Amino acid sequence: MAGTQDRREVVVPNAQGLHARPADLLARTATRFQADIWFVKDGDRFDAKSILSIMTMGAAQGTSIEIVAQGEDAVEAVAAIADWFERGFDESSDDACSGREHDEALPEQSAADDAPSQQDTT
Repeated sequence: MAGTQDRREVVVPNAQGLHARPADLLARTATRFQADIWFVKDGDRFDAKSILSIMTMGAAQGTSIEIVAQGEDAVEAVAAIADWFERGFDESSDDACSGREHDEALPEQSAADDAPSQQDTT
């Protein structure tokens, strides 16, 4: 892919490392861009648009990772992905310690959802 190349070094800030939720956030963010985007860790390259590839990195808290993007929107892509690392993937220390995800990610359940459905048998 032609275009600009950009790269930035980041450090995994959250206590649980790059588990499923941050991997999903990173992959969803990366897929918004046309650029080819990858992470480099210990000389190995991982596809930033693949949750499985990101989780395969095995990046624990404190791991240094390089974000690399090549393409027309490479600068914007690197900035957007680096922002997740800088924000700690919006995980509070309470969330990381308890293993629970954000409450806003859970759908509200109403009393009507709990009521058994009645079918017309006539």
